[in-house]
Amino acid sequence: MQFEHSQKAKSMIQRVKAFMDLEMRTMAGAPVEFLQAAVHAVLFYVSWLFPPILFVSLFNNDKRCLHDMLADVIVLRRAV
Repeated sequence: MQFEHSQKAKSMIQRVKAFMDLEMRTMAGAPVEFLQAAVHAVLFYVSWLFPPILFVSLFNNDKRCLHDMLADVIVLRRAV
């Protein structure tokens, strides 16, 4: 049962990424490692506990949220 759920989740994530056409990279341009992605996810959920933190992206030139800056990642639209 657990395997079936993980396969469904993986399939759904792939569909959403394809629909949104997004990818996450480090600021150096490399793919994000697992630990860095995990830190990013934790920081993302913590930022939802303090909604004013999300306003940082409005005043930042590259429109990165605070959790993106702390995890040193950037979310990009994939090249066509």
